[in-house]
Amino acid sequence: MPEYEKIRKLREGNFGEVWLVHNKALGVDTAVKYVPLTRIKNPTKFYEEPTTLMSLEHPNIVKVLDAGRENGSLYIAME
Repeated sequence: MPEYEKIRKLREGNFGEVWLVHNKALGVDTAVKYVPLTRIKNPTKFYEEPTTLMSLEHPNIVKVLDAGRENGSLYIAME
């Protein structure tokens, strides 16, 4: 799992927060959507969104770089 250093919060909504983070392993900045486990009824279904997005290629669809669980939250790392 990448080590993400949070730089600043970009947005917050009903579902979670999106942060600009620094990926220490790769030395790049990216956006990460964090969703607390308490907001997810079925954590297994959470992975349907990043899996679907990873299979699509279109200029108007964000690329998903990673997804996983970290510190009581699920996350999706995006370009």
